[in-house]
Amino acid sequence: MTSFDVAAVVEELAGRLVGARVMNVYHLADSQAVILRLRLEDQKELLVLQAARKVCLTQYEVAVPKAPSQFAAQLRREVNGGVIEGVSQLGFDRIVSIKIRAGERRFELLAELLPRGNVVLLEEGVIKAALFRRAMRDRRVWKGERYKPPPSNTLHPEELRREDLAALLDSDESVGRVLARRLGYGPPYADEICIRAGVGAGEPASAMGPEETRRILDSARKVCAMAKGRESPRIYRDSNGVLVGFSPFELLAYSRHSHEEYGTMNQLVDDYFAELEAAEKRAMREKARAEDEEKRRESVRRLKETADEMLRRAKSLREAGSALFGNLGAFQEAVDSARSGKEAATFGPVKLLEATGGKEGKLKVDVSGNVLEFPANADAAKIASSLFDEAKRLERDREKLAAKIGERERMAGRVKEETGAEAPVKRKRKAWYESYRWFTSSDGILVVCARDASSNEALVKKHSKPENPVFHSEVTGAPFVLVQADSEKVPQSTLEEAAQMAASYTTRAWQAGYSSLDVFWVRASQLTKTPPSGEYLGSGAFVVRGRKNYIRGSRLMLAVGAVREEGALRIVAAPERAVASKTATYVRIAPGSIEKRKLAQMVKARLVALAPSDEKREIEAVPTGDISSIMPGKSGEIV
Repeated sequence: MTSFDVAAVVEELAGRLVGARVMNVYHLADSQAVILRLRLEDQKELLVLQAARKVCLTQYEVAVPKAPSQFAAQLRREVNGGVIEGVSQLGFDRIVSIKIRAGERRFELLAELLPRGNVVLLEEGVIKAALFRRAMRDRRVWKGERYKPPPSNTLHPEELRREDLAALLDSDESVGRVLARRLGYGPPYADEICIRAGVGAGEPASAMGPEETRRILDSARKVCAMAKGRESPRIYRDSNGVLVGFSPFELLAYSRHSHEEYGTMNQLVDDYFAELEAAEKRAMREKARAEDEEKRRESVRRLKETADEMLRRAKSLREAGSALFGNLGAFQEAVDSARSGKEAATFGPVKLLEATGGKEGKLKVDVSGNVLEFPANADAAKIASSLFDEAKRLERDREKLAAKIGERERMAGRVKEETGAEAPVKRKRKAWYESYRWFTSSDGILVVCARDASSNEALVKKHSKPENPVFHSEVTGAPFVLVQADSEKVPQSTLEEAAQMAASYTTRAWQAGYSSLDVFWVRASQLTKTPPSGEYLGSGAFVVRGRKNYIRGSRLMLAVGAVREEGALRIVAAPERAVASKTATYVRIAPGSIEKRKLAQMVKARLVALAPSDEKREIEAVPTGDISSIMPGKSGEIV
């Protein structure tokens, strides 16, 4: 990422992340990326800070380590639960600053996207933790040291004065090189500035007069403003579809390349680097595969040489054995003479080298360059026969080696299937209502039920519209249930189902064994947080203004069923009519004395028994805890 790209991403993050709460921190050792898990309103986000590479929110699945690294553990201790107060760029450098308030303390998390980049946590300018501890000529990145940014020659276009630019252009270098290196703007933005200024990037910088200098400065400021404006973020590809680069606006310098437009810079940066990293992994795998193939080929070559040598030796041994069997008498005399110390004799490919007498005596024979030893008392026939035995052994070993060579050759010729490092998978974003209890009514209308006092508050304040029906009972601790439709358009059947949801999740009523409960509904516009004079409203409590609409005798009973939605099987707990409209695989539960976890096990077993054969395994794979978590109260029974 260049300084212009960082400026564009920071501009976007600054408007998005202020107020986000840090829920956790992870460190991915393989990519040296630091991940902040954030909660922003009802959305969960993952912010990636990858040293020397990128900063962005990611939509992709991230495999977080089971245990935190030392760096991640320290960040968790300091900033978990903290709130982001600001996101900015240090000067015009490739350094992103994230200000975090954790209680009374204030931290600054810096992501250096420069070569040999780093991720550093500061408190009052002092380093609290660093991803990489480094001691360099111009600075030390060490815990307890005051943070000093890396040396920089990058000047913000808005802060660059015309006389300073003129001085820099008084150089033997080209205009493009001065902008790219001495001002730190880098490709392709140095070329873009030149194009928009009407100056050739390859022209001598010293040839630029006052008018050209003015146009270059104006162009640099315009390019910076366009980057921050993010009018048309796009990724560029060459004619083969290979990534070329990206920008927050249309680059004239890349006009010859095809492009793909994006709605946000974060999404662009996320997709660009996900594709780039997948390509890098494929290239590494291909390189490793090529090296493996070369090793196998070299191994096959050496094995073939060994097999050829074994065949040559076997052939020479057979020739020698035949020669000896044809001259056994003479060979026996030569052996006897050698034992008595006379000069060794030669018979074709066989030459007697040495013979020693006695119990430990040895007889050395050279057979076509192969020196073999025999007991000194061995006779000529035995020696000749052993040569054939040795030849047979070599031929058997060669056959085994030939089979091994054949297998190696098949492996070397086989194209290795691509395994591992598959294309990155995007996370499925949860809808806002998935943080609550919810179901779709038999009429197809979304009904959402709060879980506790804080979610009661959020459900009404953030997600209700003035004409939406909101259900409640007058039992302490009862949840709010929101119907996402105008009250005039909601059928009676949906109203009754929402009332049953409100009754069933009224914990005190369920635990007390009520069979039914009176529930009322009002329009969301009738709820207010302004209490009567002298009274106080706690979290999740509202005052109702106007008439309440009662639904008497709502039964405390839910159906727990296996419902397939968008290809995935989900276990739901909702009023029977709503569940029965989507599946026949469900079990009814009501208040009772069976402990919740035991009841969940019984429900799961019943669902497996009821399910079609193609769904049984999917239901068996659902953790019992997932089923117990959607059931009301602490106990119950199957109806």
